Amino acid sequence: MIPVNYDGFMASIQASESIADGFTVLHGPGACRAMNSTMAEHLIRRDYVPREGPFYYGNCRVPCTYLDTNDYINGSEYKLTELLATVGDVKLVTVIQTPGTSLIGDDLTGALARSDYKGPKVVQRVCQMSMPASAGYDVTLSEIIRAVCARREKVKGTVNVMGLPILMNGWEETKRELTGYLESMGLRVTAWIGAGCTYDELLRCPSAEFNISVLPEFCRHTAETLESLGVPTLFAPVPFGFRGTDDWIRAVAERAGASPDTALECTAERRVRSTRIMMSFTHGASLTRGKTYSVSLDSEIVLPLVKWMHSYLSMFPRCIRRCGWWSPEFTEELESFLDSIHCGNALSDELTDERCDLLFSDGMTAGIYEKSGRCRAGIEMQLPYLKRYGFVERPILGTGGTEQVLDAVFNGLFTPRLR
Repeated sequence: MIPVNYDGFMASIQASESIADGFTVLHGPGACRAMNSTMAEHLIRRDYVPREGPFYYGNCRVPCTYLDTNDYINGSEYKLTELLATVGDVKLVTVIQTPGTSLIGDDLTGALARSDYKGPKVVQRVCQMSMPASAGYDVTLSEIIRAVCARREKVKGTVNVMGLPILMNGWEETKRELTGYLESMGLRVTAWIGAGCTYDELLRCPSAEFNISVLPEFCRHTAETLESLGVPTLFAPVPFGFRGTDDWIRAVAERAGASPDTALECTAERRVRSTRIMMSFTHGASLTRGKTYSVSLDSEIVLPLVKWMHSYLSMFPRCIRRCGWWSPEFTEELESFLDSIHCGNALSDELTDERCDLLFSDGMTAGIYEKSGRCRAGIEMQLPYLKRYGFVERPILGTGGTEQVLDAVFNGLFTPRLR
């Protein structure tokens, strides 16, 4: 089965929206807007600002130029200029082109210069359609930083954190958790790049001593851009699982020359709590031993997930869908680990229909497999999500994410099905 993936074009829009006081303009036909505009409202919440007119149609997020046939033939610059006249007092405008519009060759820079809006403006030059979501997200943030940031004097004890996208469930909770660990080490975050930072925070990001990664695939281009501005990057272990979170903390502490002890005490408390909950069952942690799972995720979180499932829950992979954009080094490390647990044949180019106990995937695929009986429980870990309303945060990373995944695993496998 080929899963539904959120691609780089759509992720570009959300990357721009991740700047809390930025303003994203979509240059293209209206069909490209509806879902992306609604998605922005779900992923990062802002105060509602009523905006009406031909570019908004009642929705204030991600207005669109709504190109028609004549615009593709005769040019569409005038629509962009007219739209920018309506944006008002915003800190930054980023223009994202749709796949077809990016081929027209309009002078968008000139259109921006002629507009009434005189604040900072960025135009994404290349549409990231059909690229992985991580690439579109990363490239967009990199282009914005390159356009608006300049070298600054370094401020001791400050860091940037990047690679935590608003595309990920529970990103706000993960941000709070990791910020607490950094503060316990005496570090202050200048900017959470791509995770709700403001425009002013983004401008200050070149003053940080170094950057810290969360999910490396979401920040490699951004790291290169900041490197050119004099800010090196620590590519720390992915903070997934209790051990992974501890490894992330230790890596940061070593780079900063700080003590990780206070942060590690916090993770230890949550680890002990989870252990006690598991041991309160009749058969304790052995409940999951020998059970199977499959993974279909467009992320490098796959490797720490597979390692954690084996070391912490004693579960074995049935199928791991390989992503075409994984580096040879990453694939080799994953293959080596699978061979070490005698599951080398689990790696596959497609998600198989073979039944498993758990499936980690996007919400749509997880729901289909669970309904059809191809898995006992589906656990959604990437877009598209079936749970649309985020009244309760469901993080994936950090110790909070570990607890949430444990909750989904145990309740999915062992709760009686009464409906």
